Amino acid sequence: MKIKKLPPEVISKIAAGEVIENPASCVRELVENSLDAGAEEINVEIKNGGIERIVVKDNGSGMEKDEIPLAVSRYTTSKIEKIEDLEKKITLGFRGEALHSIMAVSRLTIISSVDDSGEGWKGEFSFGEFMGLKPSPHGKGTTVVVENLFENLPVRRKFLSGPKQEARRVYQELVNYAFWFRGICFRFRDNEKERLYLPTNQSLEERISAILGDEFRDSLLEVYFEREHIKIYGFVSKPDYLKGSAVNQVIMINGRRVKHDGIRKAIYRAYNQGERHPSFIVLMEVNPSLLDFNIHPQKKEVKFSRGLRIFEKVYMAVSETLAKEKKNIETSIAIEGRVYSRGRGRFQMVVSEPKNERQGEQLEFGEVPVKSELQPQYEYT
Repeated sequence: MKIKKLPPEVISKIAAGEVIENPASCVRELVENSLDAGAEEINVEIKNGGIERIVVKDNGSGMEKDEIPLAVSRYTTSKIEKIEDLEKKITLGFRGEALHSIMAVSRLTIISSVDDSGEGWKGEFSFGEFMGLKPSPHGKGTTVVVENLFENLPVRRKFLSGPKQEARRVYQELVNYAFWFRGICFRFRDNEKERLYLPTNQSLEERISAILGDEFRDSLLEVYFEREHIKIYGFVSKPDYLKGSAVNQVIMINGRRVKHDGIRKAIYRAYNQGERHPSFIVLMEVNPSLLDFNIHPQKKEVKFSRGLRIFEKVYMAVSETLAKEKKNIETSIAIEGRVYSRGRGRFQMVVSEPKNERQGEQLEFGEVPVKSELQPQYEYT
């Protein structure tokens, strides 16, 4: 077979497969667009696990009439203008591939308005084809509707999980952003049933309680560490709440949840507990010039220019928190030990053992298919 250039529609489908692999990745890209548009409220609705229908609605800055067709073109973006912006700006999107990829594998509708006049524009696209643009009522912000995902790629659709598992993945994506963007209201409805509601301006502690439960929150210690170029904060397991499996482990850097063995190992090293596993929600703000997210199609991985120094800071942050907790426990034991009883004209110290209230052993929320996923308070039924 001779070498030849692939047709544009084939190129689009191949490229879409790198960015959009399931409904959750589709929701992730759309929510990132909403966040970059300055939305204060983001509503997500799915039907049949998102395979049949996904709706993401926000109250962000919106798009002008001529921007809607442009937004679905490949390599078009409002977030960067030159290569240097990758080292300076902290936006979730920057490649200009997401909407183009979604359009290539679904029926896509975009309705948007840039003001509160109630007048907007609707653009319709079908599996890579532009179907038209017309006026449509809409408040300030954007609504994106994705229908029949992968209908034109039966092989890709065949590899999707069932609706319940796909819905769970969508939920996972949303709560990741909810941990970081705590000033934003998130709502999630699955088959018309509300699964998540997080009001604006909650603390990280409140969001952890809302998502993972008060019992889980009570098993954590707060972490805060700040040095030049980096801030680390969040919550990690108390030393006596380590578990036999790795669950509820979240690492976020500049708004994105990432997989990074170096950071994870630094956290484990601080505990030095062999086969036992801590839970953690660790958020990191790092100077963008020290990061490169452009090494993974879905930005799930990151490369550091000073990796060892950053891992060392993570280790210090967690180990200092654990050392402080150990000191507090020792002080508490000493105070509890000073229970005095009078006898024959002198005081006698009676040492009392601290109560062991390992409520964390009850924190079982069901099977988790990936070791770093969250265990929410509910199960899909």
